[in-house]
Amino acid sequence: MYNEFYFVVDYASGTPSYCDPLYMERRFLTKESDIYSLGVVLFEMMCGRLAILKDHKDEHRTLVSLVKQYYKEGKLNELVFEGIRDKVVPKPLITFQTIAYRCLSVEREERPTAREVALQLKRASDFQEDFEIRVAKLQSDYKEIMRMLNVYSNTSQKDLYHMSPKESYFKTEKCACHKAAMEK
Repeated sequence: MYNEFYFVVDYASGTPSYCDPLYMERRFLTKESDIYSLGVVLFEMMCGRLAILKDHKDEHRTLVSLVKQYYKEGKLNELVFEGIRDKVVPKPLITFQTIAYRCLSVEREERPTAREVALQLKRASDFQEDFEIRVAKLQSDYKEIMRMLNVYSNTSQKDLYHMSPKESYFKTEKCACHKAAMEK
């Protein structure tokens, strides 16, 4: 049940760092203005910083100006919060950064819809979750392999010979197990 309403909000209040630059210029808010603000919040989450940077006194006092500069220089990953930097994989990070950056487009028509933002964030989340599941599986498999190696390292060559299938390496004349099994 989605109904579109168009109306003008004048004299909106809020923190300027989240405000659509076109609102500041034209004093007219739209649903795309909300998308801009969402983009700011997404970058706050990624960077672990607030929209206004107290430690900067120059033109990069706002997170948006810093993000745009780093994006142009191709080093947006340097802004990723160090607490998540080693945990997030490239594909979901790129998906997240791309949609968040599109939210900050100056022209409202270039900003994604709320639906598109939700779909891309879900996609990024799914990529990250799939990776984490695969890593957990690999760790589980690794532990099982190490357990099996430990079992076999404590097994005599003669026992390995008798435990192995007929066509295995252990039953060839080149293997010490074969030689040990043949000695009686």
